[in-house]
Amino acid sequence: MQQLSRYRLPLVCAALLAVTGQSVAADATDREAPLLKYEASIKERHWEDALVPAQQLVDLAKAKEGEQSLALADALIRLGGVQYQLKDYPNAEASFITALRIREKQGGALARGLEDPLSGLGLTLAATDRHAEASQVLERALLVSQRHNGLFDVSQNGLRLQLASSLIESGRGLEAHQQMQNLLQTAETAYGKNDLRFAEIADVGGDWYSRWGFFDIGRNLYRTAIRTIETKAGPNDPRLVNPLRSLGRSFIRELLFTNAGLLRAPANGGFRLLSRTRLPQEGEDAMVRAVRIMEANDARNPTVFRVALIDSGDWYLLKNDRDKALEFYGKALTLPAASTTETALVGDPLSFPAMLDYEQPQVALRYIERGRAPEKLIERKLTMEFTVSSTGAVVDPRIIESDATERMERETLTSIREALYRPRFENGVPVDTPNVRYQQTFRDLKN
Repeated sequence: MQQLSRYRLPLVCAALLAVTGQSVAADATDREAPLLKYEASIKERHWEDALVPAQQLVDLAKAKEGEQSLALADALIRLGGVQYQLKDYPNAEASFITALRIREKQGGALARGLEDPLSGLGLTLAATDRHAEASQVLERALLVSQRHNGLFDVSQNGLRLQLASSLIESGRGLEAHQQMQNLLQTAETAYGKNDLRFAEIADVGGDWYSRWGFFDIGRNLYRTAIRTIETKAGPNDPRLVNPLRSLGRSFIRELLFTNAGLLRAPANGGFRLLSRTRLPQEGEDAMVRAVRIMEANDARNPTVFRVALIDSGDWYLLKNDRDKALEFYGKALTLPAASTTETALVGDPLSFPAMLDYEQPQVALRYIERGRAPEKLIERKLTMEFTVSSTGAVVDPRIIESDATERMERETLTSIREALYRPRFENGVPVDTPNVRYQQTFRDLKN
């Protein structure tokens, strides 16, 4: 989903900044200072700094224009966008709902501008896993936009992307696929298939399909993006990095899906599932090429470069080429770790062992897709403790807590012994890490 955020963020910023200007302006002198502070903070994505001026704009609109003014609706949309970015979802939802009611009262159920609070509300509902509600709200936002901007307008693509994700989360996969096809068709019609802008959208589409396990569709979109960028900008253009990395990583993601039992080979043998020994050369070539392009680009993003190096190291470790893996990990260690919310929570990805390959025991895959009523199932868990060696191997696993059956315990121990981790690095070298824990969950029939 990291890549999806590249396309979702403009939609949120539209709700923050591109309010439609329907309102009668409040006193410009009073609004100038908080508005300038708000816009400067948004430009730098300093969401906490934007919160106070956003609230001040709301208070000013209430005092000068009234509780039902369009100026207040505009200010609430801005405030809701900041609250969304700060993950204050209850208050973001309240802000968007209030703005929506004001605009509905002023202009009706399909008034121009309703797509702003509807989009913000839909994103907020999706962020709290209320995807069925989000789908309804986002469908209405799309309907409003289509009424005023036409059926297929590129400004709707961020909206279509989130709608597709909420639809598939709600079990409406065919409708989600149709939204993504509409998104791609809209971009192709607007820009042409050989346009760099279409390449960016094809890359985003590839991310979406790969995220949900439709790897063939996703990879074809990555290949389209790569071919277009090569044709229009050359074989070493930095814009190739995203689709190349994503193409390579899609094979690792498919391996994870396979190990989790989410992909099954058809009975007729139509294709073979990926395994650690069957990672295709195309993925390796794509990941290494992305690294080479970044190495030659002095203006590269060091954070992205570091992650790409780690990804390439993971690839070679999975292929049991430890020397090459250490070469890429070593280069990554020469670069500073990113200072992000994620690293603040979990740490530098090279400072702890990370599981790369673990084939779920067969007994854990029962009842995943059999449509068994949840009330007829119970959940069992077991926790193991072991050492991850400097080579990434699991050493001396033992069960420390379990309510699983003997068969579950036996099969899980067999599986974890075959698992592979990226090892922890200390002073630039991989080291053993004791007391690593892993919890395995099972579904079982109630007695």
